[in-house]
Amino acid sequence: MGSASWIASSSCSSSVTQTDTFSVAIQWLRFVFLSPCPQRALFSSIDILLLLILFVFAIQKLYSRFTSNGNPNPELNKPLIRNTSRASMEITIWFKLTLGVTILLAVSYIITCILVFIRTTQLSWKLVDGLFWLVQAATHAVIAILIIHESRFEALTHPKSLRTYWVANFVLISLFSASGIIRLLEETKDSSFRIDDIVSLISFPLALFLLFIAFKGSTGIVLTGEIEPSLNGANKLFDHEMGKSNVSAFASASVISKAFWLWVNPLLRKGYKSPLKMDDVPTLSPEHRAERMSAIFESKWPKPHEKSEHPVRTTLLRCFWKELAFTASLATVRLCVMFVGPVLIQSFVDVTSGKGSSIYEGYYLVLILLISKFVEVLAFHQFNFNCQKLGMLIRSTLLTSLYKKGLRLVMFCSSRSRGWTDICTAMIGLLGVILFAVMGTRRNNRFQFNVMKNRDSRMKAINEMLNYMRVIKFQAWEEHFNKRIQSFRQSEYEWLSKFMYSLSCNIIVMWSSPVIISTLTFGSAILLGIKLDAATVFTATSIFRMLQEPIRTFPQSMISLSQAMISLERLDRYMRSRELLDCVEREEGCDSNTAVEVKDGAFSWDDDSVEETLKNINLEIRKGELTAIISGKVRVCGTTAYVPQTSWIQNGTIQENVLFGLPFDRQRYKEVIRVCCLEKDLEMMEHGDQTEIGERGINLSGGQKQRIQLARAVYQDCDIYLLDDVFSAVDAHTGSDIFKECVRGALKNKTILLVTHQVDFLHNVDLILVMRDGNDCAIGEVQ
Repeated sequence: MGSASWIASSSCSSSVTQTDTFSVAIQWLRFVFLSPCPQRALFSSIDILLLLILFVFAIQKLYSRFTSNGNPNPELNKPLIRNTSRASMEITIWFKLTLGVTILLAVSYIITCILVFIRTTQLSWKLVDGLFWLVQAATHAVIAILIIHESRFEALTHPKSLRTYWVANFVLISLFSASGIIRLLEETKDSSFRIDDIVSLISFPLALFLLFIAFKGSTGIVLTGEIEPSLNGANKLFDHEMGKSNVSAFASASVISKAFWLWVNPLLRKGYKSPLKMDDVPTLSPEHRAERMSAIFESKWPKPHEKSEHPVRTTLLRCFWKELAFTASLATVRLCVMFVGPVLIQSFVDVTSGKGSSIYEGYYLVLILLISKFVEVLAFHQFNFNCQKLGMLIRSTLLTSLYKKGLRLVMFCSSRSRGWTDICTAMIGLLGVILFAVMGTRRNNRFQFNVMKNRDSRMKAINEMLNYMRVIKFQAWEEHFNKRIQSFRQSEYEWLSKFMYSLSCNIIVMWSSPVIISTLTFGSAILLGIKLDAATVFTATSIFRMLQEPIRTFPQSMISLSQAMISLERLDRYMRSRELLDCVEREEGCDSNTAVEVKDGAFSWDDDSVEETLKNINLEIRKGELTAIISGKVRVCGTTAYVPQTSWIQNGTIQENVLFGLPFDRQRYKEVIRVCCLEKDLEMMEHGDQTEIGERGINLSGGQKQRIQLARAVYQDCDIYLLDDVFSAVDAHTGSDIFKECVRGALKNKTILLVTHQVDFLHNVDLILVMRDGNDCAIGEVQ
């Protein structure tokens, strides 16, 4: 049928001619999107859907207010579009233009509705067209009211539902305009659509402006002046980040910018002009920072009454289900559009052979193929980007939560959080190749296990030889150890060769599977007498090529999924481990002169121990006092430094062990070295305080280690010092000097709790606590 007949008809029934499947589909699409009656039905459906969404939101807010019973919930009763901060407001030209365009459209649609009812002669079409323009006018009137409320509630962005409507409105107005242009060019005698076409052409630039506002997102309202911090805990946590100018552009990027990665261009442009420095690299946006992700993770953690068997898995799903669903939808979209090309091959062959149903069919096919490839590429790269982003978010969330949990554990536990970042999507392939790949993967895992086992043995033998090289040289055992290491090396080489050969076979099979499967398929078709034409062969070959990637990645997908499940089970056990009881109340400062206070203390080395090591402990220590022992409720006022009886030395220089991450102050450092009696020891060392100690350096005596860790504590300049028998590893003369110069000298204004068995120092302490059978049997001063 001619274009003028169906595009100028007010009928809602189609006259599709039955030819091939593709031609029927094109005719149906043309009828639905370009014919007047279906256009109006589709447009009205979008309008009614928006009105229903706004109506439901309004009812929900009214219901929450009426059911609050005088105790309103601020989260329920706050307006949907209201900004959470208070500040002076400035309305820009964008807000005024948006409101003006919306009101103009509403007024024009009301006028069109009146003209349709006056001038249209056909009663049935008068009702359909008139009601359509009436719905249009009502919808834009409601949108205008919503925009006015945005200024009242200081909304910075338009609601997502409204922005989505504007995008759909532009698409439909474009279809109306295209139909109107076609009708005007055809010069049809029927003038019943003339008013509609003129209004549609006038509305097109206005709809284009609203499309720009939808992608821009901003309402045009700017908040100026002092902003009152939000009461929302998450916002309060990141208010200081929002003021930084070096925050990643991704935080404020629009939908278009995120879709095409336009937000990266400024950084790339800066890197093109000059080498990037650390200050040029933007910081993470506040919503992606580890602190916020950890706070969300803790808030979503299952409550005790839920009795969740897999709390980590449940919490991750609660936190990231939207991101997971979006990423999965991208993979689904890409998977669907990948098959558009093979499906269209038959139609392309028909067009090139002259069997097409229309002269424009080739253009339609090229356009559809172009759009499908564009969507496929965009979905593929967005899928990869969102997978990487989601993996990093999950990893940072788990690591931060694990570190916080580790600080509260009763005993040390270890776990893994890396497995989740290695999960990739598994797709179904051909059964035979998958079985071969799975068997090959198991074989490779066995070979890899033996390679690592022999490598560990070889490295252990080499380390033993290097550690005892002096003895080996002295005993002339070089040949024996050389043969031993060579035997480990040979065994490792054999297993490594098997592993590489097996891996090569897997790669050959994976990459040649499309060719092999194609040969077997087409060979079987020829033997069975099935007719093969160019379209069938090209379609089958394309599908086989598409299946190559999922077949190749399927074994690794199973391995990654298995590792992730094991990691999650370990994380479940770790996160549910018993925590330390919060029995110590720490305060930065106290109004009184109390430094440490213990009330009704009862302590034991193990929580499960029936017998209490210390019990009925009541102790109060004043600031600046030297007390000769401690160990309920403990109240500590100020910072603490602890010097244990067993020395702990990190790998590094002596200076690094003393500073322990603090800035170097030469005068203070020299004084600490002097009062801890380390000067003579450093003079005897070739490199002084730059001497390497620990596993990588020289060995120190017990007394030297004890003095180094005491110097570390003194350099920290804390308020309270806990010294656990620090004089046991030094001789009497050195211990006396340390007590005189360090304890009663450099730390004379500090609060010191000293545990000791040496009664020679007790005459210089302010308070003595005598312990016997777990009780403080005597507390007092030296008489």
